[in-house]
This record gives sequence, structure tokens and C-alpha cells, in this order.
Amino acid sequence: MEMMPVTQMNKDRASRMLLAGFGCALIGMPTLAAADSCVSAADLEAGVRVDYNDGSAGEFRRLPDGLIEVVEAGSAAGGGDLRFLSRFGVYDVEAAALVDGAASPDQRVSYTYAGSDLREPKSGTDPWVGEVTIAFPDGATEAQTAAYVFGPRSQVDLGGCTYDVVPVRATFVRANGWEGQGFSYFPTLGIATLTSKSGSGLDDVEFGMTAMRGVTP
Repeated sequence: MEMMPVTQMNKDRASRMLLAGFGCALIGMPTLAAADSCVSAADLEAGVRVDYNDGSAGEFRRLPDGLIEVVEAGSAAGGGDLRFLSRFGVYDVEAAALVDGAASPDQRVSYTYAGSDLREPKSGTDPWVGEVTIAFPDGATEAQTAAYVFGPRSQVDLGGCTYDVVPVRATFVRANGWEGQGFSYFPTLGIATLTSKSGSGLDDVEFGMTAMRGVTP
């Protein structure tokens, strides 16, 4: 099964890294908190759901080790779910298809970063530039050069709630091409949402957020 670290999702929605051909059972989404409730970092324990203007959604949780778990329902080919583990929701360290609610070892890739520490996105700080090595389940690896550039802080309004955001532009250069991804990092929450993608052989796509709310346990 071929897996490549290129952004792709079904339903015209792009996940951060491609895990193609994974047919996984779709996991139901938990009950949501009231739409007019503004989200705080404390909500990440139970989960925060972000809805997009194409009808897709992602759920974010902070794990005990500080990593951010992102579950994108229906993102895998065949309608299954994908799970990402990342730092700040920006630097992915693992991507996997979910089978019966658990990451499938045969459908998982990991990412190792060489360079300075993976810094929190902040306006006015230097970009993070370094080599990222992708490891596939069959033992194969692929290297790419990555650059994360942090833009000026601004604000977004979601459901009457105003949040500070720091735009992040990530670029990945590989032997066979390149890919660009845009994120909105929410410093008060410590998570980032995918906002755009582009690259070699890819259409330029933007993703607009329509709602953000806490998940009721």
C-alpha cells in the first residue's frame, strides 16, 4: 500500500499528510457543548470540535504528554477517520488511520524533526527550518526540508467569540516536488487548524472555519 506525505482528503477536504486507501469504520462524534460557549484551553481535555465551510470537521484534544491529538472524521479513503499527533497542532509527529478507534500499526507514518526545538508559533520569531524524516510501516523513509514561517498576530470571530491567531506557513521540499500548508495557530488554546494547501500537482485550496465549540464528555 502506497503512502505519501502529501496533503489529501476525500470530500475535497485535505488532511495534513496523506494516508491513502485506508478503509476504516467511521467513529461517531460526541455531543457538543452549546454553540454560544467560547472555547478555552480547559476544553481540550474533553475535546474541541472545529467545523469547516465544506461540511468537514476535526476534533482536538491535549494528551497527558502535551501532544495535540487531531481526529479528522471521514478523511481517509473509504470514509474512515485519520488521527494526527502533533506539537501545537502544527508539527505532526504521527499520522494514522483509525481502526475500531485505535491507530492501525500497518497504516501509520511517523515524522522526526532534525534541527532546533519545535518552537511555539509566535509573531516576530524566526522561522523553524530543518530536515523532517518520514518513516513508513514497511521501514522505508523519506527526507524533506521543512520551513515554518510565523506571521503577525490577528483575530478571528467564530460564533460571536473572538480569538487571537498567528498565521503559520509551512513549506515542505522533497526530491519529487514541494507542498505548502497554511495554519491558524490559536495561542490561548495551543492548537492550530489547517487553512490552506498548495504544491506540485495540487490545486490551491483554502479551508474556512465556521464554528468552534467544546465537546461534552
